[in-house]
Amino acid sequence: MMPAAQAAPETLVVEDVTFALRRSARRRTIGISIPREGPPVVAVPARCSRRTAEAAVRGKLAWVRRKLGDRDARAELPPHRYETGERFPWRGREYELVVVGDSSGADGPVHAARQARGPDVDRGGQLAFDVAAILDDGLPGRSPVQAAATGEESNDGPLCLRDGRFELTRSAQADGQAHFRAWYRRRATDVLTARVAHFAPLVGVAPPPIAVKEMRSRWGSCSAKGRVSLHWGLALLDPGLLDYVVVHELVHLKELHHQPPFWRGVESVLPDYRERRKRLRGESARDVV
Repeated sequence: MMPAAQAAPETLVVEDVTFALRRSARRRTIGISIPREGPPVVAVPARCSRRTAEAAVRGKLAWVRRKLGDRDARAELPPHRYETGERFPWRGREYELVVVGDSSGADGPVHAARQARGPDVDRGGQLAFDVAAILDDGLPGRSPVQAAATGEESNDGPLCLRDGRFELTRSAQADGQAHFRAWYRRRATDVLTARVAHFAPLVGVAPPPIAVKEMRSRWGSCSAKGRVSLHWGLALLDPGLLDYVVVHELVHLKELHHQPPFWRGVESVLPDYRERRKRLRGESARDVV
């Protein structure tokens, strides 16, 4: 018996832009997203007509073209070589990378340079509320809350954020991309877990299980079964934008839609959510390493 042929993916062409058209019985609104690769995506309710979808997209064509241009510009950036002087984002700031020797003991040049330079870190992060029981880095002279807010670490692994800069050991330089991706994912899990734990009682829900992962075209999602997924790239953005996405998904645990009761729930926790949402639209889950 021959297998049934699969239907070709549905597309929508508006002027010079070709969109992937995705239908969902759960959707009540029309959304447009720009994935890292491939055509822009229009997500619509299952019974949405092509004419309605086209009209919605046509009103956003300028935004779509701008975001596609931004994506193309990022693709043209030279790849990182993981050398001293390159800069990498974390929690809304950029930090310089310094390649160091594999020995950083109290009598080594790395320690001496740190002592001479003094700390230059952002201690104004958003985690100084509830993470002491979640994160404990053991840095002498620093509370666990302070360390969690900046992402700084005390371990002597191949990559760490310490004294206001990323430090990568020379022997790990060839595998710099793998080390950065692992560091970002690990630390993003810590930060996102802490922020979910902080906001859940404010929303009026129990902290849900979360999955921190790479997502193709969205910052977060909430399933009908109550599982929240969050993009690890959120931890690279301004903390206020991360908090908006966390609250957004937590409110979905009570209101699995985008009708007025949902937005009232978001506003009760973040009165300025509109401004945060607008700023988030200017960001993208970009390749940073």
